[in-house]
Amino acid sequence: MRNFILTFILVYVSRSVFSLEPSDSLRKDLKEVTISATRLERNLIETGRSVTVLTQKDLDNSVYSTVAELLSKQEGLYIVGSTQTPGSVESIFMRGANSNQTAIFVDGIRINDGSSVNNTIDLGELPLADVERIEILRGSQSTLYGTSAIGGVINIATFKPEKTGTTLKIGLSGGSFVKSGNQIFPSANIGYKLKNGIYFSTGGSYQQVNGIDATIDTVTNPLVFKHRDRDNWIKKCGGLELGFISKKTDVSFGFKHLHMNTDIDKSAFVDDDNYTLNYERNTAYGKVRYVANDKLDIALTCGFTKNVRHAYNDSSQVDNSGSTDKTISEDQYSSQNNSADLFATWKEKNIHYSLGASYLNEKMDQVSNYYSALYGFPAFESHSSLDTIHPEASTTSLYAQLDLHGALISPFLSPFDIILGARMMNHSKFGQEFVWELNPSWRITNEALMYFSFSKGLNAPSLYQLYSPSRYFTYDMNFTTGIPTGNADLSPEISDSYELGFKQKISTTGFFGLSIFKSITKNQIDYVYFWDQNVPIDQLGTDFNRDDYRGDRYLNTGKQTMYGIEFTFENKINDFLQLRFNLGLVNGYIDYSSSQISNSQTAGNHVQVFNNGSFLNAPVRSQGLTRRPNTARTEIQVTPVKQLDFILGLSYVGSRSDVYYAATRGPFGALSTTPVDDYTLVDISCHYPVASHLSASFRLENLLNEKYSEIKGFTSRGRGAYLKITYEL
Repeated sequence: MRNFILTFILVYVSRSVFSLEPSDSLRKDLKEVTISATRLERNLIETGRSVTVLTQKDLDNSVYSTVAELLSKQEGLYIVGSTQTPGSVESIFMRGANSNQTAIFVDGIRINDGSSVNNTIDLGELPLADVERIEILRGSQSTLYGTSAIGGVINIATFKPEKTGTTLKIGLSGGSFVKSGNQIFPSANIGYKLKNGIYFSTGGSYQQVNGIDATIDTVTNPLVFKHRDRDNWIKKCGGLELGFISKKTDVSFGFKHLHMNTDIDKSAFVDDDNYTLNYERNTAYGKVRYVANDKLDIALTCGFTKNVRHAYNDSSQVDNSGSTDKTISEDQYSSQNNSADLFATWKEKNIHYSLGASYLNEKMDQVSNYYSALYGFPAFESHSSLDTIHPEASTTSLYAQLDLHGALISPFLSPFDIILGARMMNHSKFGQEFVWELNPSWRITNEALMYFSFSKGLNAPSLYQLYSPSRYFTYDMNFTTGIPTGNADLSPEISDSYELGFKQKISTTGFFGLSIFKSITKNQIDYVYFWDQNVPIDQLGTDFNRDDYRGDRYLNTGKQTMYGIEFTFENKINDFLQLRFNLGLVNGYIDYSSSQISNSQTAGNHVQVFNNGSFLNAPVRSQGLTRRPNTARTEIQVTPVKQLDFILGLSYVGSRSDVYYAATRGPFGALSTTPVDDYTLVDISCHYPVASHLSASFRLENLLNEKYSEIKGFTSRGRGAYLKITYEL
């Protein structure tokens, strides 16, 4: 209740300043910001979608060490793992969409992890030190960005020298958090640009974290052996780019390398002192842009990215005498993708045409080794790989967009704009799919815009979901159903997304926006169990002389509905005070139905959804979405003297559900949900330019040392203090 009251007060305070009229002296402070949500540069207030742009100033004034920490402060986004010990997996949930339904691009190159089960990226791998700009595009964006954009798109642009001569940026940050956790984070970026437009840039960063125990210890018996350890993390990033830029031409080629060493617990409530995960990604990219004249603009972007995850779990100590469980596992997962995107725009006075073609090829591999001599039993070894399968999928697309201004038809319709877009996709597995968008908007005044959008989105199955060769064998090893876990007949997830929004500039220094959205995703892909169709559901698993289990698989099982409201506001009241506030409310449910499941994919067996344990012999509704809380963020910025900024920030995360394994759900058990309490975090930060090229930033995180959980069974950082020194030339 205390958290709710506090957040309510902050909302009321923010709302009360709407009526404040800024003085004329402030009208020069807010610069026009252009965004590329439509791949055409437009002013924020003129764009009929929900968009946030984080500029270089936003990044320089922050003391965050990861992209995820920065994104977690924005409306409509919840980043699981962003406040746990650094090195924890950081997953994004945008507008309630699943973590694999938000597309992330760095310098125009799609960044994902095709070796993971659902093709989801760990946001912890994204370095913040070389980021120049971040665009957050909310809502389905599949027309322009293709697959995995049902929830939205994150566009990240990295460091490039803008001025002639040398550009240098050196940063050093560090800090500590409760329970003796600490980190150090040096970084450097340097670029040189000739007068003729040729430039070179390079940079790198190093982040070392001596973390805290990532999981919660619930064992209170003093006689139980414990060997708990701190969980550490090292991340090294580097890259270089060579390019040429002029009024008509922009050409660049670059390479980026990232390596992470993680020593962290693998599952909730369980300490795993010998589990390590090494991760490496290499990315090469190139871009050619040619502006022929005021009308024609053509750009070609190509990229190659490859990542490798190597997980190793050595024998763990089980007693004080040094005995181990004599179990070793080693897994290596790798994936790569090749992409190319050709995009052209033609601008007339009241009409803009855009046309594009893209290609994406994805591959993955997996090698697993396991050894066990547990409790003196004969040694058991196993080896598996995908060498004979070579999972691969390709997608080719043609897409187009038309941006039509109402003045083309009649001066009376000049306040109206409409965007029409369509993409035809051809996937090597599931064939052709067509997505499209309709986005009308109405400029009520020069400073107010109302808009509506309908967009159809698509999320392709991951390579693992399509190709995993695992098959179930009965306990006597004499019988197999022959049904693989991977399902080559999976259909893509298809969404229908609606949004109604309003934007208003309340001054050159103020802005607020409100959007209401709903998205329905059909063909939801779930992991399921199969059970013998000849045995009634209530008798499954009751006869130990009978093997009722028939294996597991990925299936299209139903549809997910998400809906919510987002609100954002900011205004500079005067030279002393500035306020910012955002709010994100989201809810939803999943409807499962056996009617859309083909018997050819189930062999007629009973189907049990692992995510909630339900059998699909009748329609089932699962109410609520796990790990999708309501969120609110308020910032009060005070400038007591010129250029010295103090910010009081309050972040509220609402109550939500998390998942855990429940042995009582079905014969084998399945996932169930458990509530997680809401919490409010208070932080204080300040930024000050110490000298002409030197600035310092400081942040106190979780000032009140609030005890809370992001995920059941995992610890959060607690109170922390961080300092960043930046030198720029």
